[in-house]
Amino acid sequence: MSVAEFFDNEATFLVSVAAGRKHRLALTAEGEVYAWGYGDSGQLGAGTGVRSLALPLKVAALERRKRAVKQIACGAFHNAAVDEDGDLFTWGRNFEGQCCHKTSSTLGVQLTPKYVKLPLRARVLKVACGMDFTVCIAQARGKGGAEEEQDEGELLSISIFCKGMRSVSVTLNMHPLNSLSLNLSFPVSSIFPTGGALYSWGGGLAGQLGIGTTAKFRCSPQPVKVAESESFIDIACGWAHSLALTSKGKLWTWGLNNFGQLGTGDTKTR
Repeated sequence: MSVAEFFDNEATFLVSVAAGRKHRLALTAEGEVYAWGYGDSGQLGAGTGVRSLALPLKVAALERRKRAVKQIACGAFHNAAVDEDGDLFTWGRNFEGQCCHKTSSTLGVQLTPKYVKLPLRARVLKVACGMDFTVCIAQARGKGGAEEEQDEGELLSISIFCKGMRSVSVTLNMHPLNSLSLNLSFPVSSIFPTGGALYSWGGGLAGQLGIGTTAKFRCSPQPVKVAESESFIDIACGWAHSLALTSKGKLWTWGLNNFGQLGTGDTKTR
């Protein structure tokens, strides 16, 4: 049986997929997450004893929360998922801190999804994963908890540099609220038009965390240092570089640039 036949037999409608180096995730319309492939770093989310899956298996730890998952992302050997409350969960390889857990279940590996606590009780609007790092857009929650509607006056503000130098801004010729999905998932600009602040963690040797240093790794959320008071609506990560789109239609890029992937007209890493 193929993966396509499996989902056909389950009568499951998929709304999103994500690919790691040797594993895959799929998100259903009901907010369930399935994983398959090679999982020696716990990226299948099935706990101990499961190293590979030829067919999709539902990630039980997420299902038990009774909250629909709205977004998934894969790094090379780790994953992230955001549920309907804006809570973020990560699992898989954590040697470089990409899962944002200071302690992990087994030798730097998080075998099942675990909640990531962000500053100021922030809820996550979108998450993206690179090879060994993670970046998310987040807004402060209202005082009433996860179910309360977001007050635009509570947006987090940030002020940034990148790798000790200025970040690079590329202006797009588009209306700020036009949908632009850099990683082909869903257009968050239409769902969260007010945007939010950026946080990153994990490996940072190429400056891909955008925290003003080429840190080997960071195991806790770090405010990304971009221009003053920018509000972000979309993010994407490459192998070791990051991109973020603001509500004003500006695209910021930082990290590894050996092949010109930052779009700055040169090959200088920032």
